[in-house]
Amino acid sequence: MFVVAVLASLALLGLNGLLVVRPSLFDGILNPNVVAGAASHFGSLDHRVHDVTFGLLYGPGIVGLAAQLRSPRRSVAAQVMALAPWAALGVVFLLTNYWLPFGTKFQMYATAVYGGLTLSALLLHPAGRDLLAALRPSRACRPMLLMVAVAAAPLLGFAAVNVAVQRQVARGDIHWQVGHYGFMAAIGITIVAVGVLAGLRPPGWRLSAWTAGGLAALLGALSLVYPESVSSLSPAWSLAAIAWGAGFVAVGEKVGLPRSRPGS
Repeated sequence: MFVVAVLASLALLGLNGLLVVRPSLFDGILNPNVVAGAASHFGSLDHRVHDVTFGLLYGPGIVGLAAQLRSPRRSVAAQVMALAPWAALGVVFLLTNYWLPFGTKFQMYATAVYGGLTLSALLLHPAGRDLLAALRPSRACRPMLLMVAVAAAPLLGFAAVNVAVQRQVARGDIHWQVGHYGFMAAIGITIVAVGVLAGLRPPGWRLSAWTAGGLAALLGALSLVYPESVSSLSPAWSLAAIAWGAGFVAVGEKVGLPRSRPGS
């Protein structure tokens, strides 16, 4: 059943990606509004940061589940990480007024399905009760957790600002209407959550370290490439995000190096 949950999740995530790449394949199958919304992705530079960020949110889920296809007991961190973006989106759904009266229901339903299947895989994980034990603080890396603490303030502040914007009723703002500010809030929460997970160092934690650092660096690089796009970071914050992401990965790799024995 664990394998079924993992494969079902990956299959549906793949179909979601196909919907964005080739929306015409779903004509007559899905609601026309859903197909039209998928077709609009990456069509406007004004939406580029939002569109790519929403795609980045799928990253931890896909990578974390794919890691379970080989030695899941050694990939506990990846399985927990896979739940992070869906949990973050769930928090955003609860904090904003957008989703119930105006939001596209497809996004909410998809998050519920992906999150439910990922949670099922977590509960059915071969590690069993050892999974919680793997998250014990005794394995934690203080430098990595300190870096997450430093980044948490701007990232969660960024999330809070976007939640506040998404809560406002701005009918003339297409970004508000399709929940884009909510996606930006979710990416901030996800980076912090995955970073903390990596800092706790459960089995397979290095993949989580690369994911947290990669998400931050990609968000910064994306903002530099599309500085005029809505919700892009300022140049200073973009460079800070890239530097933090690279530094977090570097610290993780240094911590992960095998220690040499005395006299070797």
